[in-house]
Amino acid sequence: MPLTHYRCPDNQAISITDCLSTCRLGSRCLTKSTLRVIAETQRPWDGIPHVTQLLNGTMLEYLKITRDYCIKPKDRAFALLGSSHHKMLEATMYEKGPSMMLEYDGFVSELELNIGWVQGTLDLIEREDNTMVMVDYKCWGSNRLCRGSKFDPSQVDLAEVSLQMNMYRIMAEHTYNWHIDQLQVQCTVRDGGLAVATKRGVTENMYLLPVSRLHDDVVLAYFQAKAKLLQDALAHKDQLPEPCSNEERWGGNRCRNYCEVAGFCSIGVQYL
Repeated sequence: MPLTHYRCPDNQAISITDCLSTCRLGSRCLTKSTLRVIAETQRPWDGIPHVTQLLNGTMLEYLKITRDYCIKPKDRAFALLGSSHHKMLEATMYEKGPSMMLEYDGFVSELELNIGWVQGTLDLIEREDNTMVMVDYKCWGSNRLCRGSKFDPSQVDLAEVSLQMNMYRIMAEHTYNWHIDQLQVQCTVRDGGLAVATKRGVTENMYLLPVSRLHDDVVLAYFQAKAKLLQDALAHKDQLPEPCSNEERWGGNRCRNYCEVAGFCSIGVQYL
Protein backbone atom coordinates (compact mmCIF):
# COMPACT_ATOMS: atom_id res chain seq x y z
CA MET A 1 0.00 0.00 0.00
CA PRO A 2 1.44 3.39 -0.95
CA LEU A 3 2.22 5.00 2.37
CA THR A 4 4.82 7.42 1.06
CA HIS A 5 5.04 10.33 3.51
CA TYR A 6 5.15 11.14 7.20
CA ARG A 7 3.60 14.26 8.66
CA CYS A 8 6.06 16.11 10.90
CA PRO A 9 5.12 17.72 14.25
CA ASP A 10 4.88 21.10 12.45
CA ASN A 11 2.26 19.51 10.15
CA GLN A 12 4.53 19.52 7.09
CA ALA A 13 4.78 16.35 5.00
CA ILE A 14 8.08 14.68 4.19
CA SER A 15 8.78 11.60 2.12
CA ILE A 16 9.64 8.60 4.24
CA THR A 17 12.90 8.21 2.33
CA ASP A 18 13.94 11.79 3.14
CA CYS A 19 12.77 11.45 6.74
CA LEU A 20 14.91 8.38 7.32
CA SER A 21 17.86 10.10 5.67
CA THR A 22 17.80 13.39 7.60
CA CYS A 23 15.32 14.88 10.03
CA ARG A 24 14.19 18.18 8.52
CA LEU A 25 13.49 19.62 11.99
CA GLY A 26 16.87 18.66 13.39
CA SER A 27 15.38 16.62 16.23
CA ARG A 28 13.43 13.44 15.56
CA CYS A 29 9.87 12.96 16.82
CA LEU A 30 10.59 9.21 17.22
CA THR A 31 13.71 7.10 16.88
CA LYS A 32 14.89 6.38 13.38
CA SER A 33 14.46 2.66 14.05
CA THR A 34 10.82 3.18 15.02
CA LEU A 35 10.14 5.25 11.93
CA ARG A 36 11.71 2.57 9.76
CA VAL A 37 9.65 -0.20 11.36
CA ILE A 38 6.42 1.73 10.84
CA ALA A 39 7.23 2.10 7.15
CA GLU A 40 8.22 -1.54 6.75
CA THR A 41 5.03 -2.88 8.35
CA GLN A 42 3.01 -1.70 5.35
CA ARG A 43 1.76 -4.67 3.36
CA PRO A 44 2.23 -4.12 -0.40
CA TRP A 45 -0.71 -4.86 -2.67
CA ASP A 46 -0.02 -8.06 -4.62
CA GLY A 47 -3.40 -8.44 -6.30
CA ILE A 48 -4.95 -10.79 -3.73
CA PRO A 49 -6.97 -9.23 -0.87
CA HIS A 50 -6.19 -10.07 2.73
CA VAL A 51 -8.95 -11.14 5.09
CA THR A 52 -8.38 -8.07 7.26
CA GLN A 53 -8.65 -5.78 4.24
CA LEU A 54 -12.06 -7.19 3.38
CA LEU A 55 -13.37 -6.45 6.86
CA ASN A 56 -12.97 -2.75 6.06
CA GLY A 57 -14.99 -0.59 3.71
CA THR A 58 -14.17 -1.00 0.02
CA MET A 59 -13.59 2.73 -0.38
CA LEU A 60 -11.02 2.79 2.43
CA GLU A 61 -9.01 -0.12 1.05
CA TYR A 62 -9.32 1.10 -2.55
CA LEU A 63 -7.88 4.49 -1.60
CA LYS A 64 -5.04 2.95 0.42
CA ILE A 65 -4.07 0.89 -2.63
CA THR A 66 -4.42 3.62 -5.26
CA ARG A 67 -3.41 6.83 -3.46
CA ASP A 68 -0.12 7.96 -1.99
CA TYR A 69 -0.98 8.97 1.53
CA CYS A 70 0.62 10.48 4.60
CA ILE A 71 0.41 9.62 8.31
CA LYS A 72 1.56 10.99 11.62
CA PRO A 73 3.95 8.30 12.88
CA LYS A 74 2.72 8.57 16.47
CA ASP A 75 -0.77 7.62 15.28
CA ARG A 76 0.63 4.14 14.72
CA ALA A 77 1.57 3.70 18.39
CA PHE A 78 -1.04 1.08 19.23
CA ALA A 79 -0.60 -0.75 15.93
CA LEU A 80 3.12 -0.93 16.67
CA LEU A 81 2.35 -2.15 20.18
CA GLY A 82 0.11 -4.86 18.77
CA SER A 83 2.80 -5.96 16.30
CA SER A 84 5.39 -6.13 19.07
CA HIS A 85 2.98 -8.17 21.18
CA HIS A 86 2.55 -10.64 18.32
CA LYS A 87 6.30 -10.92 17.77
CA MET A 88 6.90 -11.67 21.44
CA LEU A 89 4.35 -14.48 21.40
CA GLU A 90 5.72 -15.81 18.12
CA ALA A 91 9.16 -16.10 19.71
CA THR A 92 7.96 -19.12 21.70
CA MET A 93 7.38 -21.09 18.50
CA TYR A 94 9.80 -23.21 16.53
CA GLU A 95 10.79 -22.90 12.89
CA LYS A 96 9.10 -26.02 11.55
CA GLY A 97 6.48 -26.80 8.97
CA PRO A 98 2.87 -26.73 10.21
CA SER A 99 2.35 -30.50 10.12
CA MET A 100 5.53 -31.17 12.07
CA MET A 101 4.68 -28.52 14.62
CA LEU A 102 1.22 -29.92 15.22
CA GLU A 103 2.49 -33.46 15.42
CA TYR A 104 5.41 -32.89 17.77
CA ASP A 105 4.92 -29.56 19.51
CA GLY A 106 1.17 -29.07 19.56
CA PHE A 107 1.07 -25.64 17.93
CA VAL A 108 1.57 -23.62 14.78
CA SER A 109 2.08 -19.87 14.73
CA GLU A 110 1.81 -17.13 12.10
CA LEU A 111 0.65 -19.52 9.39
CA GLU A 112 0.36 -17.89 5.95
CA LEU A 113 -2.78 -18.97 4.11
CA ASN A 114 -3.73 -18.36 0.47
CA ILE A 115 -6.60 -19.98 -1.42
CA GLY A 116 -6.23 -17.97 -4.62
CA TRP A 117 -8.79 -15.20 -4.19
CA VAL A 118 -8.06 -14.30 -0.56
CA GLN A 119 -5.09 -14.64 1.79
CA GLY A 120 -4.34 -14.12 5.46
CA THR A 121 -2.16 -15.00 8.42
CA LEU A 122 -3.59 -16.83 11.41
CA ASP A 123 -1.93 -16.19 14.75
CA LEU A 124 -1.99 -19.57 16.46
CA ILE A 125 -3.36 -23.09 16.39
CA GLU A 126 -2.82 -25.26 19.45
CA ARG A 127 -3.66 -28.91 19.98
CA GLU A 128 -4.75 -29.96 23.45
CA ASP A 129 -6.22 -33.39 24.21
CA ASN A 130 -6.86 -34.04 20.50
CA THR A 131 -8.72 -30.74 20.22
CA MET A 132 -7.51 -28.15 17.71
CA VAL A 133 -7.95 -24.60 18.96
CA MET A 134 -7.42 -21.53 16.76
CA VAL A 135 -6.48 -18.31 18.58
CA ASP A 136 -6.24 -14.73 17.40
CA TYR A 137 -4.32 -12.13 19.42
CA LYS A 138 -5.78 -8.66 19.94
CA CYS A 139 -4.61 -5.57 21.83
CA TRP A 140 -7.74 -3.62 22.70
CA GLY A 141 -8.61 -0.77 24.98
CA SER A 142 -11.12 -1.45 27.75
CA ASN A 143 -13.72 0.59 25.89
CA ARG A 144 -13.53 -1.89 22.99
CA LEU A 145 -14.39 -4.72 25.36
CA CYS A 146 -17.45 -3.01 26.81
CA ARG A 147 -20.92 -2.87 25.37
CA GLY A 148 -22.54 -0.11 27.35
CA SER A 149 -20.90 1.08 30.53
CA LYS A 150 -19.94 -2.22 32.17
CA PHE A 151 -17.84 -5.15 31.03
CA ASP A 152 -19.55 -8.49 30.56
CA PRO A 153 -17.37 -11.15 28.86
CA SER A 154 -20.43 -12.74 27.28
CA GLN A 155 -21.45 -9.43 25.70
CA VAL A 156 -18.20 -8.45 23.97
CA ASP A 157 -18.87 -7.55 20.33
CA LEU A 158 -16.97 -10.24 18.42
CA ALA A 159 -18.95 -10.12 15.16
CA GLU A 160 -16.02 -8.88 13.08
CA VAL A 161 -13.54 -11.16 14.83
CA SER A 162 -15.86 -14.10 14.25
CA LEU A 163 -15.93 -13.41 10.50
CA GLN A 164 -12.15 -13.04 10.42
CA MET A 165 -11.39 -16.19 12.38
CA ASN A 166 -13.96 -18.32 10.60
CA MET A 167 -12.42 -17.33 7.28
CA TYR A 168 -9.00 -18.38 8.60
CA ARG A 169 -10.58 -21.61 9.83
CA ILE A 170 -12.07 -22.37 6.41
CA MET A 171 -8.75 -21.61 4.70
CA ALA A 172 -6.75 -23.78 7.12
CA GLU A 173 -9.20 -26.67 6.92
CA HIS A 174 -9.24 -26.47 3.12
CA THR A 175 -5.44 -26.27 2.80
CA TYR A 176 -4.37 -28.85 5.39
CA ASN A 177 -7.46 -31.04 5.74
CA TRP A 178 -7.70 -30.15 9.43
CA HIS A 179 -10.78 -29.81 11.58
CA ILE A 180 -10.61 -26.80 13.89
CA ASP A 181 -12.68 -27.56 17.00
CA GLN A 182 -12.62 -24.23 18.83
CA LEU A 183 -12.02 -20.55 18.08
CA GLN A 184 -10.76 -18.08 20.69
CA VAL A 185 -9.54 -14.51 20.85
CA GLN A 186 -6.88 -13.63 23.41
CA CYS A 187 -7.16 -9.96 24.24
CA THR A 188 -4.50 -7.93 26.01
CA VAL A 189 -6.06 -4.79 27.51
CA ARG A 190 -3.99 -1.72 26.61
CA ASP A 191 -5.23 0.25 29.61
CA GLY A 192 -5.55 -2.74 31.94
CA GLY A 193 -4.95 -1.88 35.58
CA LEU A 194 -5.82 1.78 35.13
CA ALA A 195 -8.76 3.42 36.83
CA VAL A 196 -10.61 3.96 33.55
CA ALA A 197 -10.60 0.20 32.85
CA THR A 198 -11.47 -0.78 36.42
CA LYS A 199 -14.48 1.55 36.42
CA ARG A 200 -15.76 -0.26 33.37
CA GLY A 201 -15.45 -3.59 35.17
CA VAL A 202 -12.36 -4.68 33.23
CA THR A 203 -10.32 -6.09 36.10
CA GLU A 204 -7.92 -8.39 34.23
CA ASN A 205 -5.08 -7.44 31.92
CA MET A 206 -5.75 -10.35 29.55
CA TYR A 207 -8.88 -12.24 28.55
CA LEU A 208 -9.38 -15.43 26.56
CA LEU A 209 -12.81 -15.28 24.94
CA PRO A 210 -14.67 -17.92 22.90
CA VAL A 211 -15.56 -17.03 19.32
CA SER A 212 -18.62 -18.47 17.60
CA ARG A 213 -18.28 -20.89 14.74
CA LEU A 214 -20.22 -19.59 11.73
CA HIS A 215 -21.61 -21.59 8.83
CA ASP A 216 -19.10 -21.80 6.00
CA ASP A 217 -21.61 -20.54 3.42
CA VAL A 218 -22.27 -17.37 5.41
CA VAL A 219 -18.57 -16.61 5.80
CA LEU A 220 -17.68 -17.34 2.19
CA ALA A 221 -20.59 -15.28 0.87
CA TYR A 222 -19.44 -12.27 2.90
CA PHE A 223 -15.78 -12.40 1.88
CA GLN A 224 -16.42 -13.32 -1.75
CA ALA A 225 -18.77 -10.35 -2.08
CA LYS A 226 -16.27 -7.98 -0.46
CA ALA A 227 -13.40 -9.34 -2.58
CA LYS A 228 -15.42 -8.80 -5.76
CA LEU A 229 -16.27 -5.22 -4.74
CA LEU A 230 -12.60 -4.41 -4.19
CA GLN A 231 -11.36 -6.11 -7.34
CA ASP A 232 -14.10 -4.46 -9.42
CA ALA A 233 -13.20 -1.05 -7.98
CA LEU A 234 -9.54 -1.56 -8.87
CA ALA A 235 -10.48 -2.66 -12.38
CA HIS A 236 -12.48 0.53 -12.98
CA LYS A 237 -10.28 3.28 -11.61
CA ASP A 238 -12.18 5.93 -13.57
CA GLN A 239 -14.84 5.94 -10.86
CA LEU A 240 -14.69 5.66 -7.10
CA PRO A 241 -16.43 2.78 -5.32
CA GLU A 242 -19.35 3.33 -2.99
CA PRO A 243 -18.39 5.09 0.26
CA CYS A 244 -17.95 2.98 3.37
CA SER A 245 -21.19 2.20 5.17
CA ASN A 246 -22.10 4.00 8.37
CA GLU A 247 -21.13 0.86 10.28
CA GLU A 248 -17.76 0.70 8.51
CA ARG A 249 -17.27 4.40 9.30
CA TRP A 250 -18.01 3.70 12.97
CA GLY A 251 -20.72 6.33 12.79
CA GLY A 252 -18.15 8.83 11.51
CA ASN A 253 -15.61 8.28 14.28
CA ARG A 254 -13.29 6.35 11.99
CA CYS A 255 -13.35 9.13 9.39
CA ARG A 256 -12.77 11.75 12.05
CA ASN A 257 -9.98 10.10 14.03
CA TYR A 258 -8.63 6.97 12.42
CA CYS A 259 -8.92 6.97 8.61
CA GLU A 260 -5.59 7.77 6.97
CA VAL A 261 -7.14 8.41 3.56
CA ALA A 262 -10.19 10.43 4.60
CA GLY A 263 -8.91 13.42 2.63
CA PHE A 264 -9.47 11.55 -0.65
CA CYS A 265 -13.09 10.67 0.14
CA SER A 266 -16.08 12.99 -0.29
CA ILE A 267 -17.58 11.80 2.98
CA GLY A 268 -14.34 11.47 4.92
CA VAL A 269 -13.19 14.98 4.04
CA GLN A 270 -16.25 16.40 5.82
CA TYR A 271 -14.83 15.14 9.12
CA LEU A 272 -11.39 16.71 8.70
